[in-house]
Order: sequence, then C-alpha cells, then structure tokens
Amino acid sequence: MLKINDLKWDSSFFNKKIGKVEITDEVFNIEEHLLKSYDLIYIFSSQKLKNNETSTLVDEKVTYFKKIEKSEDHSEILFYNNNCHEQLIKLGLQSGKYSRFNLDPNFVNNEYENLYTQWVNNSISNADTEIIIEEFENLVVGFVTVVKNNAAQGEIGLVTVDEAHRGKGIAKKLMKQALAYFYKNHIKEVRVVTQLFNKPACKLYESVGFEIEDVKYIYHHWTNTNILNK
Repeated sequence: MLKINDLKWDSSFFNKKIGKVEITDEVFNIEEHLLKSYDLIYIFSSQKLKNNETSTLVDEKVTYFKKIEKSEDHSEILFYNNNCHEQLIKLGLQSGKYSRFNLDPNFVNNEYENLYTQWVNNSISNADTEIIIEEFENLVVGFVTVVKNNAAQGEIGLVTVDEAHRGKGIAKKLMKQALAYFYKNHIKEVRVVTQLFNKPACKLYESVGFEIEDVKYIYHHWTNTNILNK
C-alpha cells in the first residue's frame, strides 16, 4: 500500500495539510479516506501517470549532474554583500517562472512569492551557501547560489538574470564562475535541478557540460479546494 508522508515544513509554511507519495509505476491508487485527510498531496513518479484525472502534472523535475575536473573560469568572483538584499529578492522572484508553485492556479495567496523570498533569505543566512553575483552600474543583475553539501558534493540552487539583461551571456558566466568556485573548494560532483520544460535553463546547464541524471514527474492532487482562499 502506498504511504503518505507528512510534510511538516510545507504544511506549516502554506497553512495546509500537505503530504507526499512516491510511486514507481504508472498508476496512482490510494484509499479515498486517506486522501481526504490532506488538502494537497505531492505525487512523485518515475513515469507519467495513466490515471491522472484527479491530479495535475505540475513539474517534470530534471536533475543535472556534472563532475568537476578543472576550473571553468579564472576571472574574479564577486560575492553577495549586505547592501543588495532587496535586489536579490527581486531577482529571486524572477527565477521561478516555471516553478510548480507558480504554475499551479490553486495557489492563490502569494505562496510562490513567499516561498522564493524565503529561499533567498535562507541562502543568505546558510553558512554552507555562497551567492555569486553579477553587477551592472552598481546594480545586481544576476546571481547563482552555490552550496557545499559535503566534502565532495555541491549543489547549484537558484540561477537568475534580470529580464532586462538576458541574452548577454551573464547566466553562462555565472555558471562558469560557480563551477570554478566548486573546483577551488575541492568539490568533485555538482548537481542542479530544474524543470524539463524550462528550455532556457536546460540549454544553459547543458552548455557548460551538465548531463541529465534523473527525471521525476510531479503531480498535485488537491482534495479540498474550498480551503484555498482561507
């Protein structure tokens, strides 16, 4: 029988009872009385569901992987300072265009904005995270967050460039600087997660040598939409 795992952080943050199910076949089948004990269930599947009439595909989560074997960039890396907090928040909100919390119309109380604001704030306060920035005329126009998970593995979190400055190679420069940062810190493997239908992001990661490691299909199963506006 499928097990629903309570997601305490999500439930508290979104003020809804939220659970998560992971499945490996093409069918989502769980007892109705268990479903009704939640407002929202995230369904993570290794393949697309066949019986998804009551669930909505909101994300094709793709994990990219790269081994770090050499430094990708030798230019000076500029890190975040406390003078550009609001600029980071603004850019962070631009980064989640394809986020399932932005695409799911059942989120109607600024959940996406609150989530990404929290993500930026967590990146600033986390001792294991650095924020590499790009400036233009004393304004931050792009940034990438880099996380050292352990002695040999790293993670790229948020990657964003201001809409007015896209198409200038800033994102690729930031990615190369992120990889250089990992190399200098003796990180051997790096992963980054995005949405498969976020073609610009996929193209960016592949352009600097990342390869697809895994794809998960994420569905949202809402059981009580009457609570959404509360």
